[in-house]
Formats: sequence, C-alpha cells, structure tokens
Amino acid sequence: MVYLPPYAPNLNLIEQFWGFLKKNVIWNCYYSTFDEFKDAIEKFLQDIGSYRDDLQTLLSHRAHLIGNS
Repeated sequence: MVYLPPYAPNLNLIEQFWGFLKKNVIWNCYYSTFDEFKDAIEKFLQDIGSYRDDLQTLLSHRAHLIGNS
C-alpha cells in the first residue's frame, strides 16, 4: 500500500483522465447545443484506443496499466 494524501490530483488517474478529456474535447471548442457537446464526448470515448500512447504518458512510475499490453 502506498499512502496518498486526501487530495492529490496529480496522483489520481481519474483526475488525469478528466484533464486529458477536457484538453481534447472541450478546450478551444464551442458546442451550440448540449447534444453536440454530448456527441463529442461520446465520440472521444468510442475512439479512446487511438489515444492509448497519450494516455500512457499520464501514468506515473507508481501506476500500472491493467489488462493486455
């Protein structure tokens, strides 16, 4: 077990993922309707495999991928 402080977004993988999603879907983009916004997020999540290398860079030396390499 590794001690993590109560709030450490730089060590929390989900926080890293949300930042990555925002960078790729929200920043510098305008969606005139909520449906367009939702579709952009769904498209990102459907194509998540194409971001594999970028997502791996979010992992620290203490984090590990789960599943097939």
